Amino acid sequence: ASFSSTDISIIRSAIEAKVKDLRQVAAEDNSMAPGIRKAFGDAAAALEALSASLESNGSALARQAGAGTAGSPMKKGGIDFRTMNIITKPMGSFEGLNLKLPLLSKKELSNINVDVELGQIKNMVASGIIPSGERIKDLVAACSQKGELQARTDDLVVCIAEICRLQEEDVTESSAALRETLVILDSRQVALAKL
Repeated sequence: ASFSSTDISIIRSAIEAKVKDLRQVAAEDNSMAPGIRKAFGDAAAALEALSASLESNGSALARQAGAGTAGSPMKKGGIDFRTMNIITKPMGSFEGLNLKLPLLSKKELSNINVDVELGQIKNMVASGIIPSGERIKDLVAACSQKGELQARTDDLVVCIAEICRLQEEDVTESSAALRETLVILDSRQVALAKL
């Protein structure tokens, strides 16, 4: 077993106290038989030798610890990742997203009833069904083109948050269309794509 220098100093202190007690008992107790007195003296001498041995080992430990911090190379272990080519990117990167809403034709726009569509999407989410990101993006585009986006932004953001909660529970990644829609709504900057 290896001991730290603190352990060694504690052990040495205990040994020195016992040596002192043994020598004091041997010197003061005259009724003690000479053989026992000699045994006490031998025990004290053995403890002193052990203490000296601990002292030399403690000095060696101190030298070893000092050498390790003085700049000498220490043995290294484990896996060296310094040569590995690691590319770091922020999590949830929005790189490469198309932040423009689709421009719906007049026919497509007339076919979308925003109240009904939003209600259907909310019902899907309440049932645990994740609607497609394209469907959400088309709904936001319809709201924008009909001039209703300002009034419906909060409802749409809450709906997207619920979709993200479902995706988190299912441990699935959000589609690019859903992330694009969330950024568009969050920034409140709507740009329509050109046909």
